Order: sequence, then C-alpha cells, then structure tokens
Amino acid sequence: LGGGLRVDNPTISRYQLTGSISYPFTPLLNGGITSAVYPDEQAMYVSPSVTISVLSNLDLTMLGQWFTGSESSVLSDAGTVLAATLKWSF
Repeated sequence: LGGGLRVDNPTISRYQLTGSISYPFTPLLNGGITSAVYPDEQAMYVSPSVTISVLSNLDLTMLGQWFTGSESSVLSDAGTVLAATLKWSF
C-alpha cells in the first residue's frame, strides 16, 4: 500500500487521479460515472450509476463498481460489484 491508510491519505496508493461526471437525462433520470486511476499501483476503478425517480419521494439508484490492476496490485482480485439502493425522502 502507499504508506498505509492515514487521515491525510485514505487510499490504497500514494497517488490517485479521480474524476466524476453526471448528467440529468430527464427530470426523472440521472446518470453518472466515477473513475479513479492509481498510477503507482497500476490499477483502476470505474463506477457507472443510474438514478430513477420512482415516485415524488422515492429514488432508485443502480450502480456498478469495477476494479482492475496489475498482478502485484491489491485491486487485482477485487472483482466487480453490482448494487441497488432505494432512498425515501420525507
């Protein structure tokens, strides 16, 4: 790891490049993607997401997380995650 996890560096790597973008396709549908690259680990993380307004106070978010890295990286065996959440606002 990049010197271990610390308050001033809570990541797996000493260096990290991150980016995130989202777009409201319609008032009821929002999509986005987040990515992180760890150059010294030769690893990468990508997370696309979609949020749908099911009701006026209920949102459904579906997202995926994909991790990849070199054989020596801690992310080499991290795999893929698919998740969904419901958010009720009151």
